[in-house]
Amino acid sequence: MARSPASLAALGVVERRPNPAALVGHMHGVAHPKGDSCYAGIARLGPGEYLWVREGKLEHGCYWRPEPKPLLKPDTLSGYAAAYRSLLTRIIAEYLPAESGITGLTLSGGLDSGSIAAGVSLLGRAHDVQAISYVFQELAEADEEAYLTATAAQTGLHLTKLVADRYWTLSHSAGLETEPADPSVSYYVELWDALFATARQLGIRVLMTGYHGDLLFGDNVFGYPDLLLTGQWRRLLAELQEHRRHSTMSFSRILKLMLLAPILTAYIPLRRWAIREPVPWLRPDLYDVYVELYGRSERSYRLLPGRLHRLLTLRRSMLIVQAEIMSRRAARFGLELRHPLLDHRFTEFALSLPTSATFQAAQRKIVVRAALKDVLPASVVNMRGKIYLGALGHRGLREREQAKVWPLLTNMRSAELGLVDEGRIRQFYADYLAGKHQSTLFWHTLCVEDWLRRYF
Repeated sequence: MARSPASLAALGVVERRPNPAALVGHMHGVAHPKGDSCYAGIARLGPGEYLWVREGKLEHGCYWRPEPKPLLKPDTLSGYAAAYRSLLTRIIAEYLPAESGITGLTLSGGLDSGSIAAGVSLLGRAHDVQAISYVFQELAEADEEAYLTATAAQTGLHLTKLVADRYWTLSHSAGLETEPADPSVSYYVELWDALFATARQLGIRVLMTGYHGDLLFGDNVFGYPDLLLTGQWRRLLAELQEHRRHSTMSFSRILKLMLLAPILTAYIPLRRWAIREPVPWLRPDLYDVYVELYGRSERSYRLLPGRLHRLLTLRRSMLIVQAEIMSRRAARFGLELRHPLLDHRFTEFALSLPTSATFQAAQRKIVVRAALKDVLPASVVNMRGKIYLGALGHRGLREREQAKVWPLLTNMRSAELGLVDEGRIRQFYADYLAGKHQSTLFWHTLCVEDWLRRYF
């Protein structure tokens, strides 16, 4: 039986000590390095790895990882869309339980969960699946009700709506509830718990999600560098002009962030300017640790910048950590989570696409839109931008739960261990409360602090 590091320490197998390098990663919202855990001296298996014990010997290897793929043929958007649609229905058919009436779907107003709804509908299984969505009556900027209602109606799914305004961050607990194995806690754990409880009340035992769709076909993977380097300059200019019409960014900023920066990052050897800055409260003597473990990118592949960025994006092991956390949480409610878009075949498909099939003129997920334009509502297929739940987090962390945050930023265990500058993170939070910025990146450090206090 697998044991957590905490239980191993209790048995005297190892001395229980935190691993500073891994905690530095957690404070930045990225996964700890391959083969490293949050406990010093305890390794962990990375995504796609295995460990066999045979005749007293350990055998460690990797059975699968995302690798570059040849471009898919035929090289037309209609061809890519047809291939996506075929793959979508094939995979969802495998993920749907044979027994009817026990399956749910967390449905938002976007294309990720919408694509699962579309696949279910194309298979003629809509009557077997119960959609659950959260809606907001007070936080209009986070509400997707019009889009998700249209998706449910057009795909034939029965829809249950959960009013989510009262499930703000930290609303239903005395504080954070980190687990021994990992400091990560979902920013929206209260909302997820309410959704899981609703699913169980409806008799659902298997709950599907659209998790991972953003990184497959969206995210900040831009097509402009690839157009430039392949000589498609007229198309590049037309897309940039279209982007400017739909953006609040200046033309020069679009060029810098979405054209020049990806090229430099892909082809220029590591320079500190190319690395995302660490959180301002990280102790200076840990900056080199941050750079070494989390700032380097793999540049050994001869790929265009967009395709290289997609590959590196899909190798983020934090995806697996987050999926594990969600699954453990759902198990408390007797639910099994299934994430069809996390299937390795979708990853391989995404890596076989040119960036023009995922990003055009400021719009992401082009191939998904093309594949499902006759299944999903036009309002969803053509929607630009994305609706975020940030207002729910701000309601908790800024407006209503300061009394639960400040104690974690006082006499900090992570400061005592030399990880953070307590004064600087307290000032960052104070500036957040004053509305000087909107960043909630301090959440990850709160999780690390809670974890250290509970288990060390």
